[in-house]
Amino acid sequence: MQNLKFKEYQLKTFTYFKRELFLKNIKKAILESISDVCGDTKRKLVREMGLKKMHMVIDPKFLPFITYSLNIKIKELVLKQVALVGKKNIKIENDFFVDDNVVYRIHYPYFKAKKSILKRKLYLAVNLQNYKDAEKEINRAKSNNTVKLGKSDIAKIKYHRGLPDAAYAHGPHRDTWFGHTFGALNLWWSICGVNKNAGLVIFPKDNGFRLNHLSMPAYLSPGQPISKPEIISLEDGKLYIFDPEILHATKLNTSEETRIVITGRINKNQPKFYADTNEAEYLHWHKSSNLLKNKFGEIYKFPRKNNSIKKPLLKRKSIRKRKEINLNIRFKRGENLYKLLKNYDFFTPTLLKFKNIELIIIKRKKDIYCFASACPHLGINLIDGFFEKKKVTCPGHGITFNLDNGLSLCKKLKTASFKVTIGKEIFLIS
Repeated sequence: MQNLKFKEYQLKTFTYFKRELFLKNIKKAILESISDVCGDTKRKLVREMGLKKMHMVIDPKFLPFITYSLNIKIKELVLKQVALVGKKNIKIENDFFVDDNVVYRIHYPYFKAKKSILKRKLYLAVNLQNYKDAEKEINRAKSNNTVKLGKSDIAKIKYHRGLPDAAYAHGPHRDTWFGHTFGALNLWWSICGVNKNAGLVIFPKDNGFRLNHLSMPAYLSPGQPISKPEIISLEDGKLYIFDPEILHATKLNTSEETRIVITGRINKNQPKFYADTNEAEYLHWHKSSNLLKNKFGEIYKFPRKNNSIKKPLLKRKSIRKRKEINLNIRFKRGENLYKLLKNYDFFTPTLLKFKNIELIIIKRKKDIYCFASACPHLGINLIDGFFEKKKVTCPGHGITFNLDNGLSLCKKLKTASFKVTIGKEIFLIS
């Protein structure tokens, strides 16, 4: 593995330079940040129970303050570790660039995260610099909240259906759609809790194909069925390196563990960006040689307007077959007959569009399944999901539903299912 070329580190997991020391310092800093925000008693409880049980001790409203404190403590440590991996593990011979933006993701189990009182507007109103008096700062922001939401914030609220920021999860995207650089590698550290129910979702079979994205937030546009997803789970401390242009998303955390991930980014060449994005700009970069000498103050700026390239020409993806039938009537549950086309086989996933609901009907061998098309998480249409045997995986955040009963591995997330009988011109749903 040590002789791999830069571009070949698209999907690699391995033990990296000074792993144990790095992980020890990160966990120590997380506990110190918990102490800063929530006090020593909470820190001791988390230390005893383990970081994976952090959600049982710390209210999710405090997570942005903990993350802010953590960034102060370890940003330079992470930046240097990114440079070390590039030099020692990936074996980049010449000087390279390291993104100044380090991301810390603390994802609680979904139904715990959604209880946070910090919804978008209140989240924007708090001053995270007051992390040592977080409770008082939240109360101040609640009583004096004059924040005006921008277009990006309104789009996020709509996409996430008004959930608090702690419950946000990235939909399928390429990082350049969100303003990041072409030609980079993502360094994705598992600190804890990265399991099959709270991992990273990737779609490697969509790599290299032309895909459309929303304006804000820049996730995959509807009407593009996903390929078979893979969920990456990692042991604590493992590093996953991947090409950020591979379509990827956040697996909704339906586990019983807190998931903590830290990410950095390197580019062997001068950063170049995707011009046609409305998302954030990442113009601040370091040179690896400076970071390796503990010189963190010299910043190189690459404004997007002066460092953009045209979107690369990609192959057109052949869209998996799907069908739609518009029924200009309201759906009523019970013994109701609905007229369809003659001799319709339903082996192709078919969207039944009623005035008040959309259903999906599909045939597997001799069995026919019908269920509500809206994922109960964010309402994303399951017709764009991945169908395999008697299961469908949501194209948004990797939740898999059983076609027999609409259940997922998370008991609280269920899609309504219906019994179906089909004749030559009608079908019966009850």
